[in-house]
Amino acid sequence: MSCLKVRFGLLVCFGVLAASPASASLIGSYRFTEHSLSPTDADDGDGITFSNFVIGAGYGALDDNGALANALRLSGDDTENMSGDAFASDAVLSFMITVAAGWQLELTSIEIDNQATSTYQYSSARVFSDVLGFEDIVGDTIGRVGRDSSGSDGAIQTDLIDLNDPANNVANGLNAMSSSAFDLTGDTTITFYLPWIDKSGVEGRFTDLHEIRINGTATVPEPSSLVLMGGLFALVMVCRRVVSWRQRWFLA
Repeated sequence: MSCLKVRFGLLVCFGVLAASPASASLIGSYRFTEHSLSPTDADDGDGITFSNFVIGAGYGALDDNGALANALRLSGDDTENMSGDAFASDAVLSFMITVAAGWQLELTSIEIDNQATSTYQYSSARVFSDVLGFEDIVGDTIGRVGRDSSGSDGAIQTDLIDLNDPANNVANGLNAMSSSAFDLTGDTTITFYLPWIDKSGVEGRFTDLHEIRINGTATVPEPSSLVLMGGLFALVMVCRRVVSWRQRWFLA
């Protein structure tokens, strides 16, 4: 095989790897089936795992609100009025994603199905992460979900938190406009926080969480591709030595 062909083969390998990105898809969810806090992993073999959904102690057990079978229910008197107060009293919902060593994860979005089941007053949550922090409540906000006004529609709505371009999100803060914080290389973790608030403070004003879906792309270099590239690279180095030896021989 000529050196020219070897170099061409190496370029083809790089081109194939670069031109074959995996598309973003569902990687995990929380369905709250029978109020379960366990995650549903879309692919058990992808090197991405999810913690149980965490209900902060400040909310109480949430088992006395009469929620539907496949939902978590927050009552107006379970919540704080402000996000900062929610963090201070541990009235925060959260979940953690772990990326195994050797894997990469590009998070693209979080979808939250929620429902205000009766008259509500600003039943909503700012979304934060431990990567960006939450010391600056406004500046560190990735986005906001839920209702940002008063009303009584009673409908289930799906709110999207765009992690690919966070600037698209409602209430996105100046410290959380870049997507780079959500491109992860294992071994690492990321935790998302939702300090859900309801300014009514009234028992019997409910917000139901029906499902949370996390979307992204998990990748790992294919061993066969790495072996092929390594072999071609070695041949290129041999060709370079041969060419260098010939040049020295002719010039001697």
